[in-house]
Amino acid sequence: MNAISKILSLAVCTLFVACNSNNQAAPQAGNDSTAVAPAITVAYVDMDTLQAQYEYYLDCRQELETTYNGFQATIGKKAAALQNKAAEIQQKLQEGKFVSETEFNNAQAAFAKQQADVEQLQAKYAQQFAEKEQAFNKALEDSIQSFLVDYNKEHNFTLILTRAVILNNNPQLDITADIVKGLNDRYNQGKQK
Repeated sequence: MNAISKILSLAVCTLFVACNSNNQAAPQAGNDSTAVAPAITVAYVDMDTLQAQYEYYLDCRQELETTYNGFQATIGKKAAALQNKAAEIQQKLQEGKFVSETEFNNAQAAFAKQQADVEQLQAKYAQQFAEKEQAFNKALEDSIQSFLVDYNKEHNFTLILTRAVILNNNPQLDITADIVKGLNDRYNQGKQK
């Protein structure tokens, strides 16, 4: 299950709990004190469509890809330089161009330090990317969650599900287009400010 599906599932559960706590049926008057079950209204969102059309998601995904590709390019250049250095040391050794064992050991030590620096940079980039991705997922979750809460104030669905959890769906219950439009409208209004 991808991150956006998990986020929407969490939002759905939160809405379900909120709706249930707000829509508790009052006991019927008279001798029978059983509660009348409220009518259940259900809708669903197609997450593939949401991912393909939600501009905030697309913009952030593009930004993450650009960051990742930049990190990979930098590491690739440093790794190529490292390979060249290793080949240079090997060739110099084979041609007997090291005047002493100390010179060879110094070259190897410099290479080992350069290699450690590249590995350290790679670990730093991996951590930075993971932090950016985590921040993106959190912001995405907050964006969808807050929109669904506002959306549901007007529509009063008991459940909003992802299409992935529905075995047999009725296209009339699909609110994906409304959700995508609303999310994009809100995102574009925020960009204009």
